[in-house]
Amino acid sequence: MKARKKKRILSLLLAAVLSFGILPLNVSASESASLASIEEMQIYITDERLENPDVIMNGNPQSGSLQRDASYLVSCNISAAYMSYGLYIQTETGTTKMASELGVKDIKVQQKNGIFWTTIATSGGGSITNDDWFLGSCECKNAVSGEIYRIKCTHFAYIGGNYYHYDNTSDSFTYVKP
Repeated sequence: MKARKKKRILSLLLAAVLSFGILPLNVSASESASLASIEEMQIYITDERLENPDVIMNGNPQSGSLQRDASYLVSCNISAAYMSYGLYIQTETGTTKMASELGVKDIKVQQKNGIFWTTIATSGGGSITNDDWFLGSCECKNAVSGEIYRIKCTHFAYIGGNYYHYDNTSDSFTYVKP
């Protein structure tokens, strides 16, 4: 009789625990990750390369496994410098042949939020025509000192009427306000 009563109590307890685990809970994201706070960055075409950047991601689409979509792209780099206002970001795209258009698009600065990445700043990017090298810069003022970030973008070029691209993501880094 006692064993039966123990089993019944344990089964009721287990049912209660499982029901609380199955019920959806309201979870809210932090205010800094809300859609309203996504910064729109303006990209500027420049000829001056960033000296001694804090973050460098050198992308060479031709090394390792050759991707057909990136076969003419070289020097697909992302650099960032820690500034008092946030991040100064430079993107570079080079080609092995003259391109009718080349540049960078879909730039995203993402902040690590637990196991997820939240976009805090975006830019449509920029491009130039009839050249083999592009260098653009933008500023992200939403960066918070001590947080972990990464930068994503797509390097692209139109060569001989064909579109070539390389999706690039920097390593994660911790922004430290100088």
